Amino acid sequence: MKWNPEISSKNAIFSKNYKQVEINDLQYNFHTIHTDQFFTEGIHVFQLKILPNSKTDIKVGVSKKTMFNLKTAFCDHKFGWGLNCIDGTI
Repeated sequence: MKWNPEISSKNAIFSKNYKQVEINDLQYNFHTIHTDQFFTEGIHVFQLKILPNSKTDIKVGVSKKTMFNLKTAFCDHKFGWGLNCIDGTI
């Protein structure tokens, strides 16, 4: 699985192989990053490494749509859900 820059926030900085992404934002803005793989069923495990210098909370979740305002939180809409991580706590 890789990150998909075509349907991700324009503030995202991707590694050459698109397996890592970094957001460099000192303000409290939403940035949505999508993968290049869709899921319809099953159990899927993701490993996220939140850098210690991250000053904002992280929302990780699932969205049924890819076409929406990427500056909004997908889990605030009826087509997604997410977990909120603040200071390393979910």
